Amino acid sequence: MFLRGLMDRKPCTLPHARLRFNKADYFCHRNAHYSPHSYDSLTTHLILSGSLTITYPKEKDAKKVTYGVGDRIDVDAGKVHEVWIGPEGCTYVIGE
Repeated sequence: MFLRGLMDRKPCTLPHARLRFNKADYFCHRNAHYSPHSYDSLTTHLILSGSLTITYPKEKDAKKVTYGVGDRIDVDAGKVHEVWIGPEGCTYVIGE
């Protein structure tokens, strides 16, 4: 399975995995920041290695929460979120 994205500017691969999404994108990043954005449908973020930090900047008292290997983050359609990935990197799937 090919991972789209960059980690030291080289493609990343994963062992075969069965996922039940209409669409799934695979990423392998480090030292990244994704400014506030949203998706048109519910998305599920599955952390395969490393960690990422997410916040919902439009929420009152928004807090940053860090998730690691095995964690699943469901983000509702249209919900604005912002993401950071540190120097250790993160491999993850976003399924819709």
